[in-house]
Amino acid sequence: MGIKTVSNDGVVEFKTVAIVDSDINGIWVNGLQKNERVIAQGFGFVNDGDQVEAIYEPQSISANPPADSTIIKPITADIN
Repeated sequence: MGIKTVSNDGVVEFKTVAIVDSDINGIWVNGLQKNERVIAQGFGFVNDGDQVEAIYEPQSISANPPADSTIIKPITADIN
């Protein structure tokens, strides 16, 4: 399983992840660095290596994520 992220330079990167836990509040994964910018909307329209503009969209985060998971920043990928 994988997730698409956006680098600081605006380049889409595919990252392999493993699900640690899930519930009605979301899914927790490992395999990402702290504060990765994960594409939460528009990921189906971009590919690894594409140049995009990352638009940060704050989301509520569960107060009790599993200890071995990573908190991520969800973003929308806007193709340049």
